[in-house]
Amino acid sequence: MEEFGRIIFIFASIYLIYLLLYRFVFVIYQKKQLYPSVGVSIKELEPGQLKDLEIVFFSVRGGNVESWFFGDRKKRPVIMVFHGNSGTLETNYLFALELQKKGYHVMVVEYPGYGRSTGKPSEASFQELVEKAFDWVKSKKEVSNIIVYGNSLGGCVAGLLIGKKPIDLLILKSTFSSIARFISKMLYVPKFMVVDKFETENRIKLLDKPILIMHSKEDQLVPFAQAEILHGLATNSELAVYKGKHEGPDHIKTIEIISKFIGKHINSGTT
Repeated sequence: MEEFGRIIFIFASIYLIYLLLYRFVFVIYQKKQLYPSVGVSIKELEPGQLKDLEIVFFSVRGGNVESWFFGDRKKRPVIMVFHGNSGTLETNYLFALELQKKGYHVMVVEYPGYGRSTGKPSEASFQELVEKAFDWVKSKKEVSNIIVYGNSLGGCVAGLLIGKKPIDLLILKSTFSSIARFISKMLYVPKFMVVDKFETENRIKLLDKPILIMHSKEDQLVPFAQAEILHGLATNSELAVYKGKHEGPDHIKTIEIISKFIGKHINSGTT
């Protein structure tokens, strides 16, 4: 009986070591896949690019995160932009300018460890970041409504505001319903081993304000079914289907869809 107990103990110990090693390796792999732009530098802005641009840093978990506010003194809605995992402030500069031309203030929020920002990206650091960025935007006298836009991973980041801050409109483009479930199925591992879970599907039902879910049926990275899950769970959502792969459509088409949605709800007073 003692011999059997020792065998069980040895096998249990080996299995535990295996799980710990696997989780360690998996954490490294997941971080690299989720946050590929960590450490990628961005170009310094030219003097002419600084017009109507306010640069602000948010202190979060061991770092300072740079963000850009494109605005003026006019009272108007602001769009908070959370970009994809391979983007940076610089790659969203022209997108922000185009949104500004449409009559919005724009706040592009960078991620910990990206560009000139310090710290490490994680669901916990993102949670702290989005709440601080929202409070900063909310304090601006020239802001009338706060619209939150997230692209791909940025949609999961934007979703962290649900239930935490008074969002007026939420726009999710090509985003995951749950990164934990997605990675769990893709790599055949239990959900508890996924480090940054970003389970937007568990939060989206808490928001009663209008939500726009944009997705392509041709998306080769985030399956269209992810959008259908979010649309089915949301209490007040619209599903906009467009052609193109995960990176599409271009800025002009994206802003056209966004502006139509915002105009319908902001101007009609539904927010």
